[in-house]
Amino acid sequence: ELISAEDIESRGHGRSYPYASRSPWEPVGELLRSMHGIDTTIPPSEAADGIVGDDDSPLLHDAVSTALGIPASDTRVLPSLGQGERVGIVRDALARHLFAGPRQRLLVLDDLHWADHATLEFLEQLVASPHEGRTLLLLLARPALSGETGLSRLIDACPDVVELSPLTQAESRELLDRLLEPHDVPDRLLDRISTRSSGNPLFLEEFTRSLLDDGTLREVAGVVQAVGDHELVNVPDSVESLLSTRIDGLDAEAKRVLQYAAIVGRRFWAGAISDALARRPVDDELSTLQHGSLVRSEPQSVVEGDREFVFEHLLMQEVAYGGLLRGLRAELHEAVAEWLEERLGARAGEHDDWIAFHYERSGHPERAVPYLERAAEMARDSGALADAAELLRRAADMTGDPEVEARVLCAAEEVSALHGDLAERHWYIERIEELADQAMSPELVATARYRRARMALDGGDLSRARELGEEALDLYRQVGDVSLEGDALRLLGRVEHLWGQYPLAQERYEAGLRCETEAGDEDGQADMHDRLGLVQVDQGNFAEALTYLDRSRALYA
Repeated sequence: ELISAEDIESRGHGRSYPYASRSPWEPVGELLRSMHGIDTTIPPSEAADGIVGDDDSPLLHDAVSTALGIPASDTRVLPSLGQGERVGIVRDALARHLFAGPRQRLLVLDDLHWADHATLEFLEQLVASPHEGRTLLLLLARPALSGETGLSRLIDACPDVVELSPLTQAESRELLDRLLEPHDVPDRLLDRISTRSSGNPLFLEEFTRSLLDDGTLREVAGVVQAVGDHELVNVPDSVESLLSTRIDGLDAEAKRVLQYAAIVGRRFWAGAISDALARRPVDDELSTLQHGSLVRSEPQSVVEGDREFVFEHLLMQEVAYGGLLRGLRAELHEAVAEWLEERLGARAGEHDDWIAFHYERSGHPERAVPYLERAAEMARDSGALADAAELLRRAADMTGDPEVEARVLCAAEEVSALHGDLAERHWYIERIEELADQAMSPELVATARYRRARMALDGGDLSRARELGEEALDLYRQVGDVSLEGDALRLLGRVEHLWGQYPLAQERYEAGLRCETEAGDEDGQADMHDRLGLVQVDQGNFAEALTYLDRSRALYA
């Protein structure tokens, strides 16, 4: 009713999903598209242009682009900022946009118990932001569980919190009367249903619908009446039992399609079921499920050219999902992941989290790793470090290959360094050392030494950093990896530079530049030129410094 009210000038709706629980800004991106009437099939870059409109602020464009899933490195201004700064810039710009102008607006964000850290932190800031006009910001979530500190902080920050308690007996009976009116159903039956529902509105809605479906209740001359002996009506003792009974009451093919849909998720596509799971047309079954109010069709679809549906209730999806054997679920999840890879095509990168979610639950969870790594890189790129860290932890759990796990842990250690979490960095490095012993890999041993050297450097222990850096350099030279050799030389150059040993620093950086050039890494070359320029500045050689810095700028361009 609120969303359709005529005096609301601006309205939008976004939702969090379990398969995107660590995808930064996912519900905010959906909210922005909804506010501006931009179809989910529109690519993010085009959608960002439509949302920003005539506003020529590059920061706003970057913020909207980030919320829509565009890597921060592909935006205009954000690449020039550190990761820690980016998330604050994005938050501020989005808050100004959402509350711009003296309008009446309604903004709804649903299922926030699945939201990513970046979204929860943004909303915590948003509820305290000053704004013009009248705004109703409606945030929906179940109560925070132990460990859900982000959700708990958001709830505490909200000025008005409405806790939904179970309906009283009288309220349950009133809801039943409204669902059935006009009716002539015996009070005794309705009171039994009200009592057994324990005040759960979903139970009342679903059981009423099931009685109408099976003919226990029937409309006669416009009035709903009970048919037969109502004392024989069996009232389930829980909403799960009720939903399971409704599902079991479907014909076999419709039930199977509902269970297939539950594998895909709260939102699902006809093509995923017909192409990947049932391997036949399922239009008739989907019509049956819609008619029974189990699922509904959506006006837009993220998968272009395919019809999108959603379960009417999340619990219906969970009960349908639970009716499948675990081994079969794994098979089906893998088929859905492969279908998404194929159907999303060039846009698959926008939805790495979806594909990873299904591979994690498949018989080959290691196939989720590259998608989780890519999603983590995008999260880190946007400054959402907590989300990046969680994605990488999931990736590390999915692989049994020591070298792949070490690669993931190196990325996780990088995120911990940006976060300033020394204990976590230490744990990751220790695990990399364990993996090096298991794999008997000199390269992993070198990587562990290099990362310990970096941690020592960050902590100001230059002697230890030099010692470990030299060990890493020797090992990298033994394995013949010039790119990693360049990394070690860069670190050793920084140590000498901080110690004021400028000729030694220059020597290290020049050697590192040769490695980066041999490896063909232009970003690495640009960084080395930049560092050589700074060494020249510290020695008072300003003309030479400018030459190096100009080369660096040319390479970055």
